[in-house]
Amino acid sequence: MAVFELAWEHISNDEPIGLPWLYRCARNVVGNEYQRRKRSQKLALRLVSDYVANALIMPTERDPQLVEAVKRLPLADRELIAMVYWYDLSLREAAGIIGVSEASIKMRLSRIRKKLRSMIDSPRNETTREGATHGRP
Repeated sequence: MAVFELAWEHISNDEPIGLPWLYRCARNVVGNEYQRRKRSQKLALRLVSDYVANALIMPTERDPQLVEAVKRLPLADRELIAMVYWYDLSLREAAGIIGVSEASIKMRLSRIRKKLRSMIDSPRNETTREGATHGRP
């Protein structure tokens, strides 16, 4: 429809239009529509992602240290943790939603778990060290 509108404007301006012009115009209109859709989809995904990550209902009955550590993770990491561990999505489903391979999801989860372990273990190690130093003469 947009191509015909543009052609109509050119005809009314007494400009000659030929088949190559129509093809070029159609190509540009289609390309612009694809770009618009891609931008719109990225915006929608970002809005949904922000909403989901900020509205994550993390179980309070679990280890409170874990819940606090997850809250300190970056948004993308929290989102992946929620999808896989709290909403029970498969790695394939999570990969499809995020738009990456399953191998990438496995690697990201491995890095996130390592990060969480260090966040949880560091306070415990400090209290253990403090307790050990208090017992020394």
